[in-house]
Order: sequence, then structure tokens, then C-alpha cells
Amino acid sequence: MWLVAGVLCCAGLSSSQQVPPASAAMDMKAQAETKPERPVFVSIPSLLKPLKRAQVLFSHDKHAETLKAEGCETCHPRKAGVVEFSFPKSRNESSRKALTASYHDACIKCHAQRSGLRKPAGPVTCGECHSDKKAARKIECLPALPPNCDGLRDPNHKDCIACHSRLPKSTNAAGNLDWKTFHVRSQDRGARERPAVVYDYYVHDKHVAALDKKCELCHYISPALKEKLAAGNKVPTSQDWLREEETGQSLKQKEPAHRRCINCHLARIAEKKTHGPVDCRGCHSERKRTPAELEKVQLPDYDKKDRILIGTEDASLKTVPFDHKAHIEAGSSCGSCHHDALEACDKCHTIKGSKAGEFITLAEAYHKSGSKWSCVGCHDQEKARPDCAGCHSLRRDGLAATKCDSCHTGTLESLDGTGKLPDPASLFPEDLKDELEISLLSKEFEATMVKHKNIARRLTDISNGSKLATFFHRQETTICAGCHHLVPIEKQKNVPSCSACHSPQNTPAKGSPALVGAYHQQCLGCHRQMGYPEEKMPQTCTGCHKEKKAISK
Repeated sequence: MWLVAGVLCCAGLSSSQQVPPASAAMDMKAQAETKPERPVFVSIPSLLKPLKRAQVLFSHDKHAETLKAEGCETCHPRKAGVVEFSFPKSRNESSRKALTASYHDACIKCHAQRSGLRKPAGPVTCGECHSDKKAARKIECLPALPPNCDGLRDPNHKDCIACHSRLPKSTNAAGNLDWKTFHVRSQDRGARERPAVVYDYYVHDKHVAALDKKCELCHYISPALKEKLAAGNKVPTSQDWLREEETGQSLKQKEPAHRRCINCHLARIAEKKTHGPVDCRGCHSERKRTPAELEKVQLPDYDKKDRILIGTEDASLKTVPFDHKAHIEAGSSCGSCHHDALEACDKCHTIKGSKAGEFITLAEAYHKSGSKWSCVGCHDQEKARPDCAGCHSLRRDGLAATKCDSCHTGTLESLDGTGKLPDPASLFPEDLKDELEISLLSKEFEATMVKHKNIARRLTDISNGSKLATFFHRQETTICAGCHHLVPIEKQKNVPSCSACHSPQNTPAKGSPALVGAYHQQCLGCHRQMGYPEEKMPQTCTGCHKEKKAISK
């Protein structure tokens, strides 16, 4: 088992470099942010499988805080002047029984000794550590949907919301209708894991400054590549520093990363220099910075043109213009796209697939939906953001640009210009009111007034504030299609009423929801996806429908 202490990929130390006592490193005041405790399940060596008792839930953060005076070496061994983040310090793997005893000796003896000294101590009995309490595991509820089921348009349900069109007078009586999940929910109890380290431009820039731009303290360049660069009078760029890995020292692997990074932080603490965290939560923090937060951060240098054409020989489609600089500025790190090394995608992903690219073809690498690394997958993630999801989540195609030539233009010039949308008022017919009245449920409720102009203007502002949207939202009536999704839209021309396609009767036809259902799916769906508070985007019955006052006779 490896009890990790957190990693912030930093400068490495050679085995000859001596590290001072670790107690100084545990000064938590030096951390920039306080992170919540996050216990994880202890990993199980193969020799101890299958377990006879429940897996142990371990809080490294709590141990590090309690033992900060004693330091890391209380639990972890020091070898050749460097703390090794393995556990236990004395490890006997001759048998299952011996290995079990190694863990118990390290934990229980320490707890018993501290208890005898009247210091804060952990448990000493089996059931206190090997606990099978439900609270010890994260319980996640997921919708159990049949294959190919769209919760909103499942033909087996016809129009679920239309069945709820006769709304009760009391909002409470209606219950909390989860209109996107109509199936039995299941529970999945899984082991806790620490979130991955987010090594973004901000963290990299801090290391560059603290280490006086000495890239070799973290990265590796082989003698052969050094000689090649020197022969061409070239200075190593980011691609060169990440092109090769020193055997046994890769910062992408847990053991060498913890050894190199944490020991460097320990050394800098002892020298009273700027340093990084030494506890788990200091690095495994799930901290994700926005492009706005990274605006003033110095970005890594790269040996690449700002704009390029992506394509392959004998391709049936035109090349794709790619604004590399814009994508760097929009991301939080180079790893947002380059998940392994700073190489072109076709270096590993070939047309037919190769072992180097895990047999993911080049077409899949660019187009695979659901992948955070592909172009299409990344764009889908952006469209799933609350401000965008209001429109993009309500149609099967997500309002996506389905034509290949939207991207495969073949020219860099297509990157010029943007799809900045005009004031929506310029698109409306002259006789269109700013507020529209919907009185479909007038027997029970007052008419609902829809602030049509304000809604259109807000969606226009969202679109114009997104670099991705301004590239694809080239038609000036794009925003209108978010609601008027089944008809052609022309500037300053009236569109057919919703009832032209959706029946006012409570009888859905041909898989299309009835009018009441269409309004609820479209309006309520958008409100919930965008995540605004109730007062701005109502999600309850009376938020939109004011009850009629009883008339006394």
C-alpha cells in the first residue's frame, strides 16, 4: 500500500541531495489555501486479497496535522537522504500473515503509544478501523435508463409532463417532479479516491519563478536531444522538455512524483524559501481556474504557429483551420488537449489506429463524442455549461453544427471574423410585443407573461461573450432557434405559434408533446439547466402561474 502525501509536480532531488528533518515541512500555515479533509480507502496489496474484513478508510490529512511536530518520517522511511512515501516503514511480505502484521504494528503500536502518553490517538480495535458503515462510502444515485432512452421524449412515456397538466392548486401537493428522470434509481457504492492534481498554467508559472526558470530541475532532456538542439542553435521549448522521460523519475507516476515533489518542498521549507504543499489536500484539491483567472499568468513557450491547418494526405474532406493560440488562452494547461506529451495528435493516433495511441484512430481522437480530449467532446462539455445548456440540452442534436464543412473549411481565413449576434430587437417583427401572454391554463391560473425581449437579449449576451459560440453562431437568428426549433426563421418575419406543431389537447401525437408539455419541457427545462435562482428563473408551479383569486358571490 502507498499512503500518498500529495503531489505538486515540482523540482526533483537526486538521491545524493540530503533533506532536513520533515518536521519543518508540516507547517500548514505556509499553505495558500485550507482544503477540507478527504479520507480515502487504503489500497490493498494483492497478497492481502480477498479481504477478510472491511477496507480501511484512512485520513492522511488528519494524521499529517496531528503529527506535524514529528514529521513525515513517523510513518515513512528515509533512504539515501530522501523520504520515500511508502508504508509501512518495516514491511514483511513473506506471507499474508506477516504483511498484515506489518500494517498492524505500524498503526496500532503508534496509537497505543500515543494513548499512553495522553496524546491524540487513533483506534486500536479491529472494528474501529475495519468498519463497514455506510457513511464510510460515497453513495451515488444514478438514473437507471433503458438503452437509447431520452427521458424527455421517450415514446413509451409519450408526454410525461402533459399528464401533469392539471396542476393542483397547491404547489406542495404537486410534489417535487424530477421531469428528466422517470425510472427507478439505483445506488452505486464505490471506493473514495483523491481527485487528480490540477497542474495548470498558474501552478507552472509559480514553479518557473521559484526555480529561476531552471526547467531541468523538473524535466528531462536526453543527451542525444540536447546535442541535436545545440547543433541547430535551438533553445529547448515546452515540447522538448516534455518529449522524454527519465527512467524511474516520471512525474506522471505516483511513486516518483511524490518522492521528487514533496522532498523538494521539504528542502525548500528547511531553507525558508517559497515552497509548495506537503499534505494531500494541498495538491489534490480539484481547484480549477477559469481563463479569466489565468489572464495575467505567463504561459509556457511553444514551438508552433499561432494558426495552423489540420489535415491528412488523401483526406476526403478539406483541412480544418485551428487557432492554437486561442485554445491555449481558453484552457487551463497544455494538458487540456495534449494528455500525454506536447506532440501533434497524429504522432500517436493514426488513421487505422496504433498501439502508441491505444488504437484510438485519428478520426476518433478529433470527433469522439463524450471524450474530454477530442474536439467534439470538448465542445460538448462547453455546451453543457449552465449558460449554454439551456438551449443545447433540449434537442437531440444539441443545436450542434452537424455539417462537416462548419469546421472543414480548408482556409485559415475562415477563422477571421466572429458570429457576434445583433440586438435581438432588430430581428423581431414590428408588431411583436416585448412581453407575450400565455393563457393555456387560464381556467385555474392567471395568464403567464413571458418577457420575450429580455430572454432573447440575455441569451444573445451569453453567446457574444463566448469565443466558441461566436465562431459557430454565425447566423443572426441562431438564438431564436433555441425555442423555435422546428421551423425556419427569417429576420423580422413572424414564426408559427407553438400550437401549430403541439396540440392544445392533452393528447400527444407522433411522439411530439402536447402544448402544455411542450411549454413545460422548453421553459422549465431551460430554467433548470441554466441553474439560476427561483426569483430569476422559476422552477415551481406558482413561480410562473399565479393562482386565480376565488370570486365571492
